[in-house]
Amino acid sequence: MKKIAITWSSWFVWSYLVKYFSKLNFEITAFNRKNWDLREEYNEEFDFDIFIHSAADTWYEKSKKEMIKNNVEINKNILELVNKSNCKYFIYISSSSVYQW
Repeated sequence: MKKIAITWSSWFVWSYLVKYFSKLNFEITAFNRKNWDLREEYNEEFDFDIFIHSAADTWYEKSKKEMIKNNVEINKNILELVNKSNCKYFIYISSSSVYQW
């Protein structure tokens, strides 16, 4: 069975990916905002075949500099997690609202 991880899996579009891959009999690890802070390093080791990263900080109330800093930190932590997992495919499909500037 193929193993797939999806960040922000409880949000509208990404929740459909969870449902879609479930129907295809993938084993899914779903990371959502309630159970995982992407700004912190995650030391647990996983074994994924595919990692779909769809998370980003889009909180416009903060400064642009702070939001960019958070996104860099989030992506660094995700890539470290993926590198530890022997993941074969990494897909980044974050919200286009991150690129508003």
